[in-house]
Amino acid sequence: MKKKQIDIILTIIVSGLWTLFIPYLYYFSFGMVVFIDFFVFLIISLPLTIWWLIRLIKRLIKKLKYSYYILSISIFLTIFNLLFSENLIEKLDWKYYYSKRMEIIEKIKLGELKNEKGKIKLDCFPPISNGGNEIFVSEDSLGNITTTFYINRGFLDHYSAFIYTERPVDIEYYEKRINEDNGNHTNKKMEKNWYRVSY
Repeated sequence: MKKKQIDIILTIIVSGLWTLFIPYLYYFSFGMVVFIDFFVFLIISLPLTIWWLIRLIKRLIKKLKYSYYILSISIFLTIFNLLFSENLIEKLDWKYYYSKRMEIIEKIKLGELKNEKGKIKLDCFPPISNGGNEIFVSEDSLGNITTTFYINRGFLDHYSAFIYTERPVDIEYYEKRINEDNGNHTNKKMEKNWYRVSY
């Protein structure tokens, strides 16, 4: 295999690893698993990245034309990855999976989803509730439901979630949390009956 082909393949692999890592953490990792995933990711990606950088620097010193293309792509992807933060993914996740979450709410109301002790395991990709694809449902005596879709399952007792609620007591509680947020914007109303909360 030619050096140019190796450089291009290596660029694709390294760029792919760094680009997919944040979405992977967002959707699939939580708690202590985040630290393990990050450690494994570094073990795999760091040596490859260093090897790739050394090769790229050598090609730039030799002023090989394709090395400038690789450098341009790398700079673009670096900027993209810096901007493509967890907050941006969360905003996109809310926007594009809102209707899917509403479908799930309707199925819960109709009794089409099996609720086992307040927990429903969903079968969809990417996960609609991060860190296990489980949602938690509670219901009051009048049939009003509260459903928790996790954004981040967190560590110990910390978590953040999109919460749908029809229960007046819960609505009052979440409205109060928003008012006490002190400008942090970690608790906010997303739509009617929908809240984004962080504990």
